Amino acid sequence: MYKLIAFFLLVLTIRPVFAQTTKEKDIELIKSARKASNEAIQKHDLEGIAKPMNEDIVSVFGNGRTYLGKDSTISVFKQRFATMPDLVFVRTPLAIRISNNDTLAWEKGTWKGFRTDRKTVNTAGGNYAAMWCKRNGVWTTRSELYVALTSNYPY
Repeated sequence: MYKLIAFFLLVLTIRPVFAQTTKEKDIELIKSARKASNEAIQKHDLEGIAKPMNEDIVSVFGNGRTYLGKDSTISVFKQRFATMPDLVFVRTPLAIRISNNDTLAWEKGTWKGFRTDRKTVNTAGGNYAAMWCKRNGVWTTRSELYVALTSNYPY
């Protein structure tokens, strides 16, 4: 009887350890996807920028404009890169939380946009939040909200 009780106690203590490991792995996957997205933005690689996005992503940019769908969101990047070839955005995650069923995640952080080839440095930045969803083991962004808290150039 004591062996059976000891076994169940062991199972109960090991299960949260594995769950935590899964969540930590998911957090690292999201961080890696964010890093790759930042690198794609720096290279103006539209395909790389689009890679982590759901087809039906909802994007609210720093100026408050809302874009529905991956194609709409990517078209804004394309237009901005065409008119500002030195434009770069960087998102820095501050926290990522995975849902209890491991299918959704919430990311919050700071963002900064700047022009690299100007004598006068134009910058914008603020906070962002992103909703991620996991399908077939792959994390993609379902929505992103950017709020420009500082800006010295018009959008």
